[in-house]
This record gives sequence, structure tokens and C-alpha cells, in this order.
Amino acid sequence: MKDFYRPLRITHGYFGYGDGDSYATKVAKIESRVKELKAKGFGGIVTNVADKDYLHNETEWALMKEKERICRENDMRMWLYDEKGYPSGGAWKETLTKRPDCEARALVVVSRVLKPGESGVFELPYGHEKTLNVLGYFMEDGFVSDAELDKGPVLFGKTANVPVRNDGCADMLVLGFYQKRAFEGAHCQNNVCASRRYIDVSSEEAVGEFINNTYRRYAECLAGHFAKEIGDPGRDATVEAIFTDEPSYMGHYINHGINTPMIDHTPDPDIVLYPVINWGMHVTAKFMELYGYDLTDNLAYLFTGGSEKARRVRHDYNNLMSLLFEHSFFEQIGKYCESKGLMFSGHVLLEDELKLHVRFEGNIMRFLSHMHVPGLDMLQSVPEIVRQFAFTPLLVRSAAELYGRKHVMDEVSAHAQGGNVTEEQVTCSLMLQLALGADIFTSYYNDGLYTEDYWRMLNKGISKAAEGLGERDFGKAVIYYPVDTVMCLQKPGTEFDNAPGEQGLIDRCQENLESAMNVFVDGMVPFIFADPDGLTETLDRKPQLAVVPGCLLTPRTKAFIRELAKTAKVIFYDPAGAFKNGYEEAESLGAALLAGEGAAPALGKSGAFAKLREELPAGGLTADCSGLVAAYGRNAAGARTALVVNSASKEARVAVGRAGAALPAAAALPGGRAPRLTAVCGATAAVLPPYGAVLLTWNG
Repeated sequence: MKDFYRPLRITHGYFGYGDGDSYATKVAKIESRVKELKAKGFGGIVTNVADKDYLHNETEWALMKEKERICRENDMRMWLYDEKGYPSGGAWKETLTKRPDCEARALVVVSRVLKPGESGVFELPYGHEKTLNVLGYFMEDGFVSDAELDKGPVLFGKTANVPVRNDGCADMLVLGFYQKRAFEGAHCQNNVCASRRYIDVSSEEAVGEFINNTYRRYAECLAGHFAKEIGDPGRDATVEAIFTDEPSYMGHYINHGINTPMIDHTPDPDIVLYPVINWGMHVTAKFMELYGYDLTDNLAYLFTGGSEKARRVRHDYNNLMSLLFEHSFFEQIGKYCESKGLMFSGHVLLEDELKLHVRFEGNIMRFLSHMHVPGLDMLQSVPEIVRQFAFTPLLVRSAAELYGRKHVMDEVSAHAQGGNVTEEQVTCSLMLQLALGADIFTSYYNDGLYTEDYWRMLNKGISKAAEGLGERDFGKAVIYYPVDTVMCLQKPGTEFDNAPGEQGLIDRCQENLESAMNVFVDGMVPFIFADPDGLTETLDRKPQLAVVPGCLLTPRTKAFIRELAKTAKVIFYDPAGAFKNGYEEAESLGAALLAGEGAAPALGKSGAFAKLREELPAGGLTADCSGLVAAYGRNAAGARTALVVNSASKEARVAVGRAGAALPAAAALPGGRAPRLTAVCGATAAVLPPYGAVLLTWNG
């Protein structure tokens, strides 16, 4: 097998040549850059055809073949990048040039209050495509009650200009729902790459065109050189995977005022940015097909309402959007790549927080199941901050484990710090992400910032640590991924929302999730996040402990508790007492409660945290402070291993054995100071220096 743990350098199409260079000069500059990266210890490159005449420059396609040859001859691996800039899907302008009907869509709402006897006209707003419905609801005390919402609306019509009149005795809230092309104010306009219109990721036709104009071209150009697995030793197995970057829905306004360096499409300043949610070409038809009722008559629930019906409609809508994105983009591309023998990898937008998953994508764990190498993006390179972002690599590694994927790709950089980090911080950040689950690093670090010796040391150290850790052991504990709760509660925020506190419930759910995660990580106990779909496919894991972060008891959540309670201890963990309405039902399903107000006993945040820690199975190591992160495995010789990383800028101790017992072997990693051993309360501890890392090996 090749040394496949050495990081790859993301070069895109930039190799220092210009338009005036001859073909031979361009090839020479590519070869020079590849050899330079090899000398620095990198394991390969991530590349694509250069930007000029993107996808239509035959010289660039010839140079892609040269890149493959040069990498092969220099024992370097090669990954492909599927876009000019980001987000992936548009193939710069190519996809929408051929299929302008496949542009991203969004749904907006326009609201107006009519007094009794008042009338007016709801006109199709400037820059919007069509009216989906105009609905009226009678108000009480300035809002529409849940009872009034559930009673049903006054239906005014679905034409371009809809007359409305309040014939009742109370004020009426009239809501006009309109479809538009999603560009102005969205991520595709406001990002650090290019202001560029984007595709409808819920559309098979849109993604099919993207596959045709991008994936097909790479498959034809490099056929015969695709690796069957990461590290494939085959002589011609140079090209390992293709990398997709930050596809997402565009039904959210983001990054207002950001300096976007390239303007490929000019936004229209006269389009009003009304409250917005995700939409797509086939949403209404697919919704009726899947759920059997008309979404357009229930659109108000996507913006307001706290009743069970409101939550059910929102869940149905958000679940559909997730399914459409999954099947149109990830499953379709995954299957195409598989048919060509090419592995599919990449990551989505803003995977860092549970509360953003539904807003921009959906059930990310399901999306990742279609990638041969699931991936993430880590923009941080200060170890203390990387530790705070532990959720992302842990979630992606969990998806890999649930769906039988061996590796996790991690696009790494110091983007959030503007590149201003020390060598020590970079080394620790990568070791930390390795311990948290990533193992294939694709690097945006400027390799000109540090010395060649440093890069060689770092890349060798990453490879040694990953190889030494061996096959990972994730233990017998799981934490439930409560994306269904966000699907029930997610709303864009409007002045007429009668239940704005539901956003607070999403925040509490995320806090519960991260609190449970931190108990395990600080306790140095292995676990995975579990989505019911993935866990059902791998029930041979038979978890001994399952933690359900405080959340709504949706049908999927109840099924998860009921199934796991047969063989495992299930804990409903709600330290803040935000979901106390579900305590009784959670207990009836077989869950124990570690919760705040409403539970018996009411433990509160600190008490619930301490009690959960008492429930943890033994991880093998224990720490005397937070900041240490451990990953467990078994090496090729069958010995137990642990990679322990100190994310703090001060010393930390980890207990490694009883006094007098055989100690683990401690391997110093390149660039890291070796830990020292000390006796503490009858046990032997390894003292890790600030930002230090150690690989431990022992029999057992």
C-alpha cells in the first residue's frame, strides 16, 4: 500500500504557468511543483482544470493527463476538485447555461394586516416568478393563534395579482407566498469566492447536467487511472477521489457585506429580501406524492405556529427537502462515480452546528452515506478552538463508521485566523483532528510560510500517528443525532411568528448534544453519533450505552429509544430541563432521565453532567483536566493503541497504568516533545507538554 496518510496539497489549477508559456514549459512547471511538494513530505495534490476557458480548454485537459503521469512517476497521489471555485454544482456557469430552468429556488412570504372591511391586492413582487398561494388568518392580540392556524386559512388565490378582503370582525393576517430564483442575499452571492448563480440541488436534472459537464469529462480524461481504494498500490491507481465543495440550499440570507472578489453574475438591488426558506423545482408535487396533502395550503406553518400540526408540517417539509437533496446530489453523484470506479468525497456548507444542518442541507449523516470518503472542512488552526469544533470531525467519522467507510477527508486551513498561526499550533491542530476522526488531510495551508524541514516533519508525523493508531475502536456507546427536532422547529424568523421561542428549543437541543459529547471527549471514552437509519443498518454493534440529548420525541426518536433500550442503557439527557414535556414518555420507552426541572430528581446542569460521567464505560485512559483528546485503536500486531493530544497551551496529565504494572509504550511523534512519566496517587501518568501528542501502545 502507498503511504496514503501523508496530507495532500490543494493546488487547483495553479502551477505557476501563464498564458504565454509553451506547452512544454507548462508541463515542466507542473512537474517542478509536484516534486517540490514531494520534497516537503506531501503525499499528493488536489487539482482541477485551470480557470481560463473553464472546462472548454483542450490544452488544460491534456495537462490533466500530464498531472496524472507526473504524480504516478513521482509516487504521488492525485485527487480531483469538481468546480471553479465554490460552491460545487454550477460548473462555473456551464450547468445553468445549458439548463437555465435548473437554477436554485427559494420561497418567500409577504405579510400584511387587514382591518375589518379593508381590501387590497397582493401583487407578484418584482423579481419573483410566481404566486404559490395567498392565505388569510384572523388574529387575536396581534397574532394568529395555533387554534386559528389549525382551523385553516381563508384561501384567496394563486394568480399573479390576488384581490384580498377582510369580511370578518377581527384583524386578518394575509400571507402571500412566492417563488423566486435564489441568488440575491444568498450564499451563492455572498461568499469569499464569486458572486454566481447556483443550481437547484433538489433537482435530479440540475445535478445530472453537472455530472455531464464535469464528472463525465474527468472520467473520460483519466479513465484507467482510478484507485480502487485509498492507498491502492496499483501502478496506474493514481487518481483516488473527486472532491465536491460546499453544495447547499440557498434559501437563507447570509454574509451580508462580505467582500466577494469575483462577480460572475450581478445581483439586482431592487429585489426585496423578504423572509425566505428553501425551495425547489419539484417540491409541491413530491410533497403530495410522499405525504398525501397539499403543502401550498399549509405554507403558513413553515413560518409560524407551535402546535403539533405545525411541527408535523414543518418536519414533513424539511424531511422532503433533505431527501430531495440527498437523492438528487449525493446519491446520484455517488452512483455515477461508482460506475466509473472513482471514489466520491467532499463536504457540505456549515456542517459545524446542528442548528444549521436543516437550514442549509438536512440530515447530513444520510448525505455522507453516499460518499466513499465522507469529508469535512476545518477552517481553524488554534488547537483550543479546534477542540471547540470537535462536533464536526466526530459527526463525519460517525457517519463513516455507521456506513462502513474506512476514511474521513478533512479540508484543513487557518482561514479563520488569516493564516497567522505558529508551526506548533498547526501540528497540534492536525493531530487533534486526527484523534477526532479525520485521517485524509487535504491542505490549504500556504506551504511557503514555513520551512521545508517543518513540512516534511509534519507530514511524516501525521502518517506515523495515523498508521500507528491502526484500526479505530469506537467502543460501545452512541449519542443520538437529533436532526428531527430541528426539522420540527426550524423557521426563518418573522414578526408574525406566534411561537418564536422554538428557536430557543433548537439552541437547547444543540447545547444538550454538545454537552453530552463533551462528557465523552473529556472522559476520553470512545463513542459515535448515531442516526436511526445508519444504526439500523449496523445493529450488530449492540451499543451498551445510548445517550439521547434532550429533544422532541418524534416518531424516529421514540423508535430509537425503544429499540436501543432492548440491549443498552438509554439515557435522556436534558440538563437545562428544556424538554420536560417528554420526560414521562421517555421513561415509558425505557430511558433513564438525567435532567433538570421536571425530572425526579431534578439534577440541573452540573448534576446531570456529573451523573452522565459516572455512567460512562471505561475508555482505557483517564485525564485530570479537560483539553485532552484520545482516539483508540488496534495496530497490525493486535496491540491496543491510543493517540492522545493535548489541545491546551499548558501541561496535562493522562493516567496510563497502575503503579508497578506494565506501562504502555510511548512513541514520540515528529515535532512533538516526548511525554514524561510520573507517579500520581498510586498510578503512572504521562505528562503531555502544551500542544503535545503521544502514541501509546499496550497489550490487552
